Amino acid sequence: MISSIQSIISNFRPEDALDIAIVSYIVYKMIGFIRETRAMQLIRGLVIIVVAFRIGHIQPISAKLVAKEPLYDGSLCGCCAVPTRAS
Repeated sequence: MISSIQSIISNFRPEDALDIAIVSYIVYKMIGFIRETRAMQLIRGLVIIVVAFRIGHIQPISAKLVAKEPLYDGSLCGCCAVPTRAS
């Protein structure tokens, strides 16, 4: 492990530092642009969907409509997540 790190450090050139700086600047500007537009909301939504999809593969969940006790006028129904067995 130490020898591989030393190898990377010994082969590091000034061009590599310049390349890292340029890519970092471009990514920084892209993030700044995304934050100023509605694209940030879109990206957040996509991240939430992907995370939920991944969690669903880890622990399958089935949403079933369950009638709950009425709070006010007797018309309240809710959605309850019920864990299921993976097939």
